[in-house]
Amino acid sequence: MDTASQRHNEKPSEQSSSLIPGRESGVIESAEPKMNSYIADIRDNTRDAALDALMMSKATFALIDDDPTIRRSMRRVLAGSVAEVKTFESALEFLAAFYDEKTGQLSDLPDVICSDTNMNGMTGDQLFAKIIAILDELKVPDERRPVLIAMSGKPQDPENAESRKFYDDHKIMFFAKPFTMSEMLAGAKTRLKKSEKFMGN
Repeated sequence: MDTASQRHNEKPSEQSSSLIPGRESGVIESAEPKMNSYIADIRDNTRDAALDALMMSKATFALIDDDPTIRRSMRRVLAGSVAEVKTFESALEFLAAFYDEKTGQLSDLPDVICSDTNMNGMTGDQLFAKIIAILDELKVPDERRPVLIAMSGKPQDPENAESRKFYDDHKIMFFAKPFTMSEMLAGAKTRLKKSEKFMGN
């Protein structure tokens, strides 16, 4: 049999393997699991982003700040991402909306309470202390408590060791103005995932 006939009669598998670059070195085989892992990571990230968006779409927010410009701008940004945003110009106005001092009755609090720390009358820290005292008295478990976020135009806040300990002990998040809403939302998401309402989302 001549050389041409021998080539013609070779098994197809033997021909095809010799025509695929890198087959002998195993390059092609090693690339496939890497690609599968990359695709799996994309799917996981996409799923996580979708779950985060779903969680935030069910979350309620309260914003307490005596600056109307900040209230309006934060409300505008949050409105498209969360279930409800309520704004208050003072800590006392917020308390009056959710807590009856005479009866001790507490309405359902928002999932996230974000307050400026430097306000006339009751400060943000005093508001948080009052909320925590009410929840303690009612024996509300941690997983059913709202996320507390403090914000201030004074970057040195919390300005003393006692305040820092108070924030740490009660897991109060702090953001110095100006901050991005994406930063605040990322922090809120992390805390909300530990709450009873959003567990499993």
